[in-house]
Amino acid sequence: MKTCSNPNCAQINPQELTSFQKRKDSKDGLRYECKACTKKRNDFWVSANREKKKAIDRAWAKANIEKRRAKNAVWAQKNPKKVSISRTIWQKSNRGKVNALWAKRHAAKLQATPSWLNELQIPEIESFYVEAARLTKETGIAHHVDHIVPLQGKEVRGLHVPWNLQILTAEENHKKGNKIIN
Repeated sequence: MKTCSNPNCAQINPQELTSFQKRKDSKDGLRYECKACTKKRNDFWVSANREKKKAIDRAWAKANIEKRRAKNAVWAQKNPKKVSISRTIWQKSNRGKVNALWAKRHAAKLQATPSWLNELQIPEIESFYVEAARLTKETGIAHHVDHIVPLQGKEVRGLHVPWNLQILTAEENHKKGNKIIN
């Protein structure tokens, strides 16, 4: 049992040790005030220093890009429904950005379709899309046509040709993103 050092603590009686956060440099290894008082004090500081808190958060995010991405990826894996809902809401409220991204993708696909393709290869490309649609309808699982070497990759850009296409489930395609998977 331990007593919070804050004289205004709502829980005046001695509290469980789990009510205190750890602190390496104190005698007992715990903070001097309980978690509830610490939270109250921190919330008060944040409300009084909004701009300073935003600057601190931005600086941390900039200095810890990889850590933040990893943490966000773990959260996204644990909360796929929340991610899906959030993405849908964002897309509905940012129609212009979504349309611009689709236009960019369409233009990249047009530029990545070489003029030297022969008349037999164009229908072959179309057959991938027909097959993906058939699989989607038949299985009830969304299927996409994926470019093995991405059209807009960072290191290398692929072509919109039959030998660079494959059919993947939508889930697999979203996981792959703009990467080359061996």
